[in-house]
Amino acid sequence: MAFCCISTGVFHFPNKRAAEIAVATVREWLKENQGKMDYVIFNVFKDEDKKYYERELWIKKECWLQWSIELQSLAQIGLNYCKDIYDKERYQRIRDISAEMVSFMTDIPNMKVKNLFCNESGYQTPKLDTRAAIFLKMKKILLVHENDGKWSLPGGWVDVNVSVGEKCSKRG
Repeated sequence: MAFCCISTGVFHFPNKRAAEIAVATVREWLKENQGKMDYVIFNVFKDEDKKYYERELWIKKECWLQWSIELQSLAQIGLNYCKDIYDKERYQRIRDISAEMVSFMTDIPNMKVKNLFCNESGYQTPKLDTRAAIFLKMKKILLVHENDGKWSLPGGWVDVNVSVGEKCSKRG
């Protein structure tokens, strides 16, 4: 079975909405008719349509992985900064759940996932530091006083799922 971007040409139906409907309809049909179809092809003509279909297929299928990564990151940050023993237990449980999600969805043993996925301590970051030079009327530059007593350009660790540009904008 093959689908194209039905009605998005001459009839001007929105391409993004067409992709959402097509993917949802096919998913529902496949769920109700398991084993009756080997594969489905979404045939697209434009790069724009391809982008919408890939996004729809990825979002619905792989969002669990992004959620797992974000939960693990938030739990690790919580474990690093919280002082309360009960909060530490909660953050550890969130971290365990994130590993269990990955294990369940990939069939990788839970202990292996934990060893790979939850083995760091401290602030969760891709270990990427960023600094931004911020000028005022091209005559003054913004500096920050660091904990070690030295002066530096403003910046810091780049968080998980945040680009360097986003981090610089946030700090500036």
